[in-house]
Amino acid sequence: MADGTALPAIVSAARNPRGSVLLAHGIFCDKTEFGRYDRLAARLAEFGFGSLRFDFRGHGEHALPSVEAGIAGMVLDFATALEYLAASGAGPVSCVAASFGGSIALLHLQAGFRVRPQRLILLNPVVEYRSTFLEPRGEIMRQTFTPEKWANLERLGFIEPIPGVKLGRTFAAELALLRPYAAFAGSEAPTRIIHGTADRRVSHDVTRQYAMAAGKVDFVSIEGADHAFIPEPEERRSFELITDWLLVPDPADIRLTARRGDDMVAP
Repeated sequence: MADGTALPAIVSAARNPRGSVLLAHGIFCDKTEFGRYDRLAARLAEFGFGSLRFDFRGHGEHALPSVEAGIAGMVLDFATALEYLAASGAGPVSCVAASFGGSIALLHLQAGFRVRPQRLILLNPVVEYRSTFLEPRGEIMRQTFTPEKWANLERLGFIEPIPGVKLGRTFAAELALLRPYAAFAGSEAPTRIIHGTADRRVSHDVTRQYAMAAGKVDFVSIEGADHAFIPEPEERRSFELITDWLLVPDPADIRLTARRGDDMVAP
């Protein structure tokens, strides 16, 4: 439980585990990531990694409604799931976080929790909230978070970006105040970012700018890919990049490429 609220989750075991992986989903979906995390969990198990996928508050089967969910609470959800995996004794714990879940993973690194992921893979991550939610650059998010919808925050106390999902004042204030990208500078966890160059929700260029400025991140572009890597070849490539990062004995040599500012473009 995180601050007294139960965390709906699915645990996938691996034979002779070499480690475990926490799977953190994005906004407007649930622990399965529309089935992608179910498939990823199966692939990870083939390579000896158990995994845990869970619902953030305000999402999926979590009892707390979206209008009462805040970003700080989601960081607690993330911490609770990570600590559960670490206590399971299934080897080192890493994390794969998608989209909005990437921002939560980065904020967790800033929050001073004792248990932290040993390796981090971020998929099309939100590293800066303004360009995704408050003043969206992406085509889809401009349609989802319109000025008219934001105007309802003052009048109604919430906005409803998609039918049935209401986000309250606390969530909105946290979007304006929090800086997920600040984690890059101080993080010791080897981090790989995988981002599609044609992402219509989260700006590839904004993510790359903040990641490369820190000089510690391996940034891999998948040319022409939109958000979530839905086509099968894109999903397969993203899974390959995930398992490669988990399996490489020392990611430091790979990260040197990112430090020079060279973009790695996946075929």
